[in-house]
Amino acid sequence: MFRIALITLFKWKYIILKQKEYLLRNFLGSALFNYFRILNSIQMGVKIAYLHGLESNNQGKKNDWLRTLASVYDPLINYKEKSIYTKLKTEIEEFQPELIIGSSMGGYFAYHIAKELNISALLFNPALHSRTFEPDMAGLIHSENDPFIQIVIGENDSVIEPKKTIEIIENKPNIELTTYDHEHRTPYDVFKKETEKILLTK
Repeated sequence: MFRIALITLFKWKYIILKQKEYLLRNFLGSALFNYFRILNSIQMGVKIAYLHGLESNNQGKKNDWLRTLASVYDPLINYKEKSIYTKLKTEIEEFQPELIIGSSMGGYFAYHIAKELNISALLFNPALHSRTFEPDMAGLIHSENDPFIQIVIGENDSVIEPKKTIEIIENKPNIELTTYDHEHRTPYDVFKKETEKILLTK
């Protein structure tokens, strides 16, 4: 009887929460409502891990913007460092983010770490192939986990060939693909748009 009462209570709380969301969305409008949802995610202490690309660093507009949204783990990464995969995986596991974002080589690492730790991921032109060198992936465990992974590719990417990326992820469960017409470097507005979109689903 107690269990039934508890389930009923949670159902009513869920219905009331959805009614509040409906009223707020209609009162504020979609854009402002989404802003408040993102603001709420900040107040709830969302954590994001962000792994930059091979020729990039952890300083820039994207990093600065992420820090306004969440607690961020975004180390300066030397992808040629020995045991770099194990190091990043261990530090991300300790950080316990709700989302891992990765770009290019960082997307390759984020893809495997997300699967191992069962964490949602947002990957921009991930280097799932065509890497200029093979980093030290010692410690990689091929996991059966299928967390949600959103992959964003630029159709004009001449570094990581987009068609091959599509072939690799084709028919893989829980992976969604979005394409834009940019090249290998992801424009700030695309990065921001896709990050906001995935945060709003969390």
